[in-house]
Amino acid sequence: MVVLEFNSWCQLGFGTVVPNDFINWILQNFAYVYRVEKGTGNMIRVGNGDGWQLLHSNLVLDACVSAIVISNFTDKLPAQFRDDVLLPYVSTLKQFVT
Repeated sequence: MVVLEFNSWCQLGFGTVVPNDFINWILQNFAYVYRVEKGTGNMIRVGNGDGWQLLHSNLVLDACVSAIVISNFTDKLPAQFRDDVLLPYVSTLKQFVT
């Protein structure tokens, strides 16, 4: 299981990565992909073919910085992981969003 910051601004501004291509790569290589909703910590499943929704949320709702959880292990994430790891991580992202 990997928790990552999906930052489309950095991908475009400082790299040669097209965010949509990276999203499609993630969806092709990981069985379980979730976007962590800012403010609530709810994990929203992103399925194959839903990459555009992830990109839209990243650009419009998350100001280009989204927390993403990816895994090939299981689609059942323990509540303790959500409470102890994801919510504190998401709250740290808020300081970077104006």
